[in-house]
Amino acid sequence: MRTLLLIALIAGPAPAMAGSKKPAKKRPSPAWFAKEAYKTTIGAFNRQNKEIYAAGFAPSLDCFYDKRAYPRKKYLASQMRGWTRGWPRHVKPDGEFESPSLEIWQIVQAHMTPRLVAFVDYGRWGGADLETFGTHTKYIVMRKTAGRWRVAAEFDKGNKKCPHHKRFAKVKPPKRFAKCDKALADEFGSKLWSSCKNRDFASNGCQMLQSGLNQGLNRCWATGKFDTASE
Repeated sequence: MRTLLLIALIAGPAPAMAGSKKPAKKRPSPAWFAKEAYKTTIGAFNRQNKEIYAAGFAPSLDCFYDKRAYPRKKYLASQMRGWTRGWPRHVKPDGEFESPSLEIWQIVQAHMTPRLVAFVDYGRWGGADLETFGTHTKYIVMRKTAGRWRVAAEFDKGNKKCPHHKRFAKVKPPKRFAKCDKALADEFGSKLWSSCKNRDFASNGCQMLQSGLNQGLNRCWATGKFDTASE
């Protein structure tokens, strides 16, 4: 008996049964890594961080809207000009420049392989002071190169010449996004444009309308109902 006890003490506890092992944590999919990389790139755009933003793009984009084989260097040069001098839609009537920003509302996956992921970015663009804004539907293709996921293409539904366009054939916009996008277009047509016929968008009345529509768009995405502060 003493001999058996001594052997047990020396041997230590019995190994766990094979079936009792903890399951290994599942590694995130390529789509998860691609989307996180894209979010980092958009965040860099909003902070105007040139280095991080530039690193988020492939050396040459397969397509950038209606342009094919578009060099990253050329694309970034146009973005830098926008950050320093403003894009046309972000320059106010009085000439003051407002910093543009992008917001991702929802990402809908369209295609995935270990080294290429395609998805649609449904969201909004807008100026820092909320005077210029709108929705966006961006077709994004991410490719893994040199161990990093980068934007390889960016275009919209109308750019059918882009070689990646067919990957998005079955993607439908989220119902709420489609509803809010249509509501914004209707409100712009019935209120903003009709109330500012002289195109004096710098006037207090027009600015209040734009601010109300912007808030209405935000509430629509949050609640599903478009209502403006001006009503």
